[in-house]
Amino acid sequence: MGLNVKIYNIVSDGSFSIRYKSGESPYPETVDSSFILLNTGLTVNNVTISGLSFDTQYWIKMTDETTGRYIIKNIHTHDSKAFPCYDTMCFDVETLCLTGTPSPSPTPTPTSSSAIITSPSPTPSPTLTPTPSGICSDSIRNTLSASNSFSAVGRQGMVYSAPNNKAYVLDSNYTTVKSFVPNSTTLTTEFSWSGTSYLLGYNSTENKLYSWSGAVPYTILIRDLDTNTTSSVVISGVTIAQSIGKIEYNSVLNKIYAFSTNQVNIIDGSNDSLTNQVSSATFSLQSVVYNPNNNKLYVGPGGYIYSCSGNTVTLDVTSLPIVSASLISLDVANNIIYLVSSTTVYKIDVATNTTISLTPITGGSWVNTSLRSMIYNPDNGKLYISRYSTSTDGFLGVLNPTTGVFTEIFGDGISQPLYVPTNTIYGITDSALYEFCGSASIITSPTPTPTRTPTPTPTRTLTPTPTPSCQYLSWTIQQCSSTCSGPCTCVGSTVTTVYTNCSVSELTGVSTAIYTNTSLTNPFIGFFTHSSALNDILESTGSGVNYVCTIGGPC
Repeated sequence: MGLNVKIYNIVSDGSFSIRYKSGESPYPETVDSSFILLNTGLTVNNVTISGLSFDTQYWIKMTDETTGRYIIKNIHTHDSKAFPCYDTMCFDVETLCLTGTPSPSPTPTPTSSSAIITSPSPTPSPTLTPTPSGICSDSIRNTLSASNSFSAVGRQGMVYSAPNNKAYVLDSNYTTVKSFVPNSTTLTTEFSWSGTSYLLGYNSTENKLYSWSGAVPYTILIRDLDTNTTSSVVISGVTIAQSIGKIEYNSVLNKIYAFSTNQVNIIDGSNDSLTNQVSSATFSLQSVVYNPNNNKLYVGPGGYIYSCSGNTVTLDVTSLPIVSASLISLDVANNIIYLVSSTTVYKIDVATNTTISLTPITGGSWVNTSLRSMIYNPDNGKLYISRYSTSTDGFLGVLNPTTGVFTEIFGDGISQPLYVPTNTIYGITDSALYEFCGSASIITSPTPTPTRTPTPTPTRTLTPTPTPSCQYLSWTIQQCSSTCSGPCTCVGSTVTTVYTNCSVSELTGVSTAIYTNTSLTNPFIGFFTHSSALNDILESTGSGVNYVCTIGGPC
């Protein structure tokens, strides 16, 4: 079910790795943990990515493991175009449909005008594009029962490890951690902690699991998934009278944030040592999310924003425009935060900290009490929300943030949903683990033209789509407040939209004029990086673009 994407004709001077993600942009493109790792140490000239979705935009990142330089290619899986080579590593892309049978088409009409066509080109026909059977509605697809029942209360924190292609979940005996391969029907016992444990967190850089112990003095239990070894770190000062909460990961600083009552306990992910404990009554035990685009923590209740730096977090003067949210989730690719407050869903532009939209939630089964968690599915642009009051009083449901329509998928109490990158959602109840098929996409994308007329290969995969009359082109860049803090780096990066005239094919030209408005009258001046510039930082002067430095290199 789904698509295979074959990457072939790869040319590289050394070994390389391949990562990929879906979404409307590759940002943050420098953070490997925001991508799904396919493999490392590759030296072959072709590989295949399996199980991708139809009508989805993907970003494929290939990194030279010797130099650290990388290229990113962009494809839509409804498009059969192949993209050209670039830099010292080259590849082409072809998509193979694994499901759906095309309707019979007329006998192909031979084409004799192009020397690059080696076979007849079929007569245009709208029926040539099959409807894939892999696109489905939100519904239960598999039930994965444990050896005994789960206990959903306090068990929030299923996590997914891309290097292992496994999801991990605590079983109901408080100590056993089980795993399953996405889109399979088998639960496998991985290991047992030395004692009772609560919640799970995941370090994508080190490929480690983190869990709260259930005894005082509280400790954080640690499992290295590469070496299958277990360790722990004592969290001093947390008493039996305090509650323990979410374990969040900072992928930029490689820090673990383990929340307890009015406190965040900061662990260094590189050596698993407790480095700091920051006290504040504004922390939340569950409704908190880390944003790697700007290295900040966002707290739903109260709308508090914390800047992360070194071994501490600092409360910002600015707060979110909505301060009463019970649920919070992040669309990392588009740098958008979603908030649910009572019966309204809010869409927040992180770059400007402004409300894009507020939409009333409608649907007969919506209840705004005992809500547990919310996740964003980048494959279809929808929010999945869990509610747990008792084992028979709760739900897992899907919320369309554009229309506000809420639809209940499953009616028993579910503790927390988990998204894995196969358009799949998992939810755990008191009795079983359920796999749900993500519904069809609501993200709009260009409709493919039903024709097989050959199209010249584009010279850039990242050239933006012009407006219908092409009065301007819009580009998404990562703006930097400065570039040199030690080695070359994009400091204080924010996702920004800029504009150029229609003749611009890339943002790296020395005479390229970049603007902040669509009428092309206000020049954009500042430092930025863009996927078409690989990992170089550039400076827009108002009349042109200059090279500044290469990320990680000298200033």
